[in-house]
Amino acid sequence: MKKELKTPEFVAIDSKNQFIYIGVTQMEVKSNFKVKVQSFDLKNDHIPFKIKVPTKR
Repeated sequence: MKKELKTPEFVAIDSKNQFIYIGVTQMEVKSNFKVKVQSFDLKNDHIPFKIKVPTKR
């Protein structure tokens, strides 16, 4: 699958073991947002993220 699908460096696909790793902390976010995966359910196509947007005070 990794050969057929171009993915960013922070995504690792291990087809043999049916494993996908997404290094959320390695993602380059072009702001000071914080991104966190809440859960990961590929079978049901459900991958919710929590995004923290800093506010000015």
